[in-house]
Amino acid sequence: MLGADRLRPVHPAGARGTAPEVEVRSVALELETEPPAVRLLLDSRRIRRVFFNLVHNAADAMPDRGKIILRFSRSETEVVTEIEDTGPGIAPEIARQTVRAVRDVWQGPGNGLGLSICKKIIEDHHGRFWARTEPGRGAVFAFALPVAK
Repeated sequence: MLGADRLRPVHPAGARGTAPEVEVRSVALELETEPPAVRLLLDSRRIRRVFFNLVHNAADAMPDRGKIILRFSRSETEVVTEIEDTGPGIAPEIARQTVRAVRDVWQGPGNGLGLSICKKIIEDHHGRFWARTEPGRGAVFAFALPVAK
C-alpha cells in the first residue's frame, strides 16, 4: 500500500545486517549524500527490497575491499537515488536493457531477476529505473521516485 513517507534507504550503519556479503567481503559502504527531507508516495517494504537487492548485487560483484556508494539528489518533481560500486562494471547491453527482463541477457552471478524486480517495483511507484557503467569502472544503478504533492 502506498503512503506518504520519507525515503529511508539501507543506511550504511544498518546495511551490514541487510547484506551479509558486505561484511564478509570487507566492502565499505559510503553515504555520499543524505536522502532529502521530502515526502514520497511509497510502499516502504517494497522500496527496502530495492535497496536490499541493489546493495546485495553490488557486494556480489566486487572483490574484497570494494566500495558501495549511496547518493541522493532532488529536483522539484523527483528524488534520484544512485547506488554505485567499484566492481568491474557491467556489459553495456545490460546497462541499456530497459524492456526485456534483465535475466534474458544477464551473465553474472545469480539469475538476474533481482534487477527486474527492482525495475518493476520502481515503475509501480511511477518512477524510473536505469543503469550506467564504464567497463572496468564499476556500475551505477539508479532510480527516480516522484515527490508527493
